Amino acid sequence: DVELTDLQLRPEALAGLDLPIEVKAGYVGHLKIDIPWTELFTADIHVAIEDVFVLAGPITDRQYDAAKEKLLQNAIKRQLLESIEQSAIEEFVSKAADSPTLLEKLSTNLLSRLQISIRHIHVRYEDTVTNGDHAFACGIMLKQLLICSTDARWQPRGTDVIPNMMHKMLKLDELSAYWNPYVPEQHLLKSRLNTDGWKNVLRISIDSHTIFEEELDFIMQPAAAQARLIINSDTGFTLPKFFMDFTIEEVEVMLSRQQFLNLITLSDSFQLMRINQRYRKYHPNISLKVSPRSWWMYAYDAILEEIIRPFSWARIKEHRTRFRKYRNMYKTYLDDPENKSILDKLKEMEDSLDVTNILIAREQAKLELTREAPERARKKVKKSSGWFSSWFQGEEEEEVTVEVDTNKPKDWLYNLTVEEKKKLYAGIGYDENANFVSYPKKYVASKIQIILKRCCVSMVNYSKKILQVSVTHFLSTFEHRPGNNAFVCFPSRISCNTESFAIEGASIEHELIPILTSDIGVYAPSVNQVFTLDFESKPLYTDADYSLSLNVQPVEIVYDEHSISEVAAFFQLPHGGFDIRTTAVETLTSVAKVSRAGLQNAIQSHTTIHMALNMRSPYIVIPEFGTLHRGGNVLIIDLGTLRIESELQPKDVSLEINRVDSYDQRMFAVNNLYQSEQMK
Repeated sequence: DVELTDLQLRPEALAGLDLPIEVKAGYVGHLKIDIPWTELFTADIHVAIEDVFVLAGPITDRQYDAAKEKLLQNAIKRQLLESIEQSAIEEFVSKAADSPTLLEKLSTNLLSRLQISIRHIHVRYEDTVTNGDHAFACGIMLKQLLICSTDARWQPRGTDVIPNMMHKMLKLDELSAYWNPYVPEQHLLKSRLNTDGWKNVLRISIDSHTIFEEELDFIMQPAAAQARLIINSDTGFTLPKFFMDFTIEEVEVMLSRQQFLNLITLSDSFQLMRINQRYRKYHPNISLKVSPRSWWMYAYDAILEEIIRPFSWARIKEHRTRFRKYRNMYKTYLDDPENKSILDKLKEMEDSLDVTNILIAREQAKLELTREAPERARKKVKKSSGWFSSWFQGEEEEEVTVEVDTNKPKDWLYNLTVEEKKKLYAGIGYDENANFVSYPKKYVASKIQIILKRCCVSMVNYSKKILQVSVTHFLSTFEHRPGNNAFVCFPSRISCNTESFAIEGASIEHELIPILTSDIGVYAPSVNQVFTLDFESKPLYTDADYSLSLNVQPVEIVYDEHSISEVAAFFQLPHGGFDIRTTAVETLTSVAKVSRAGLQNAIQSHTTIHMALNMRSPYIVIPEFGTLHRGGNVLIIDLGTLRIESELQPKDVSLEINRVDSYDQRMFAVNNLYQSEQMK
């Protein structure tokens, strides 16, 4: 058993977010892991975490500390290096391809016995730098998360247990997010870090929704969810191996204009903090009015030390010496990866190099090692697969990387003895001599179903709703069929549908009026879904790489001048601030840059998409005086119906043949037209 209490988090604990923030105070009240070593494959494994409280803030609200800054930068650097070297998904996929049944048995056995309890989590961010005249705070709270084993009737550890069928239940209570755009200085927790009072305040606020009698301004109201998981260990192909039903009762999101402006300002502030991070060591830490000369020296030192002197011969020589030492040490590490002293020296050298130089040095070390010992090198070729990459990148590219065989064991399974492997295989029910399982093409091995019963997103200005978007009974389904050679990490089929969708705007009297409604009972009495989407890779019903089916029922759109002006005013930004329109235009421009080579390659590679679209256009109602409340004439526009269905060409037809066929068809039509005119 492992039981720890009163754990303190380090300032770089949030380095994985890649934001210029740090942990001002972090606390884990209770952590317990109960592993029954005597009954490792039969008894439950309990994990309990309670009272996780984190208070974060920007790194610029304190004076420069070289030690803290070094720890923070090294933590970010190491996480980035680990993610570049090999992602967890790639490692899992490669191991699953080598022994899929072993991983399936092992994960099923572990999941069936794992019991998790997480209670009272509150992560709060306080900022006094972004807005100089006032502070703001935001945070995420979670009251409880439970994962437990149940019987077939979803009762905890009941007697109604089905053989070869494991049931798990997940319960999530009161997950919420808040953003208080104006926080008085006396209500900031960072001034109370010298005592344990800040922890009690965060703990109590999870239930009271207040901090120092100030109510939390929720962006997302406390939400509850429940998931039911069924894992089938039967060898047949009638039921999925993995089925999860995730139900969310209600999600209510409410964003005020003050919160929106705060969010935009914070995003702009983070960008400035990242730029200023390399110059903080030269900051004078006094006001500009007090000592203008210090600020001139600040600018002088920043340019001199960061832009001019790094390119002096002495600095270049020093950097190249460090680079070569690291490259040689990494080559030594490839020969002896278990040597702890070499690992410590590598980490020490990495502190004085950036990520780019570290990666270049590692690749050079691998290449040098392959020249000295060619038998230890192997090439790994990665091809960009999928129609997304070919569409936007043009011709298909091959990425060739060199991997070096080291003396390091491949994984933990390699270190086990023969007897230990036998005990492991017997405990999880794995037979290494069993034949490889061949799945039928139609068999759905895993299925995840997400049901959102109600979702409401509102925009608020001056404590009044100006726009409200409501969705009811939204259903998403993700299926994976291993027998149709679909992508391992991508679902074979994705389907979505919803029963109703409505948008309401604010009238002159500040009452919500319908702007967009989807009353399928009126416009389509025989249909109960206003929107359905079905995307499938390697579809069974047609000979194509992908299929896309979209069905949209008609909606009614009513133009209201006041509602539109209120929404436009909501997104209006102050002059001199962050221009969201420029960012939006840049994003759309980058998405719209599809080259002609990319289009031709998509056709030549015969990546086929079967499309079946049936979109009934909306009814647009335009009042004469800008609103229906003023009377007058009404203009009604019906745009009809749009239907698109693709007819796939044979795969042996090239682009040139298609071009000739299209030309012949046009010429045949022109000749027929000319002959008919001659006959007249």
